[in-house]
Amino acid sequence: PEIQQMIGHATLAEQPSTFASHMLGSRKTFEQLEVELRKGRCVLLQNEDGRVERVVRLIVLRLRRFDRRILVHLGSWDGKKGQPDLKLPGCKHTAGETVQECFKNFLKNDMGAICDGIKLKRMEYDPTTADVSGSYNMHTRYLRMIHHATLEEEVHIPFEAVRAVDTAPLTATPRGPRPKLLAGHELRLNSGASGSLSPDAFDVSKHRVFYMRQGGGVSLYSWLSIDEYQFLKGALGGRVLQQWLAEMKVDLAAMY
Repeated sequence: PEIQQMIGHATLAEQPSTFASHMLGSRKTFEQLEVELRKGRCVLLQNEDGRVERVVRLIVLRLRRFDRRILVHLGSWDGKKGQPDLKLPGCKHTAGETVQECFKNFLKNDMGAICDGIKLKRMEYDPTTADVSGSYNMHTRYLRMIHHATLEEEVHIPFEAVRAVDTAPLTATPRGPRPKLLAGHELRLNSGASGSLSPDAFDVSKHRVFYMRQGGGVSLYSWLSIDEYQFLKGALGGRVLQQWLAEMKVDLAAMY
């Protein structure tokens, strides 16, 4: 871990202008990256092209319910509305921890309400995926250790406290005005593209949303089918998710 930190900080020191110009122009963001490096949650390296890459190891939970739906992190609550951040639950693997220790701590700290009902089935190493980090606006490689697990049927989930404001269909257009909430629940492609999604393809009124406090914040979750999860990961689905979360109200008092 100490060597990783030294390499990362040396990379930062060698190319300060690169980070100043590309990392959202924010000193705060720069400092956040320094903290992430210091805590061993990422590594910075220079590739053969001289480009700085951020490498992050992730612990991912793929939790399946009795009806084969999986638990999906929809986003977070900022105090006024939901902010989209679609992904499977998980955390960054901290240097100095084993995979087992990191996963155990994640369940205890982030999945405490249901951790006793989570039964681990197998682990799978997911090959490197690369993307531009939205937080740092820099090329990032993600190394994921996926934990496949199931949730016992009798487990009671005590953290439901989210309601949608008069549900949707959402007319989602890639260009033009913000999607509007209309009567009924049909989700249509209304962007000039051919075809439409059936009312059952993604009916927000049928999806119960839950929240849990995590790391000082509030995270929003729902149980989705694999197809629904893949749809929300797409461009059109991203707009649907944004509108869905924007119309939610979170009653934090209900947690107590």
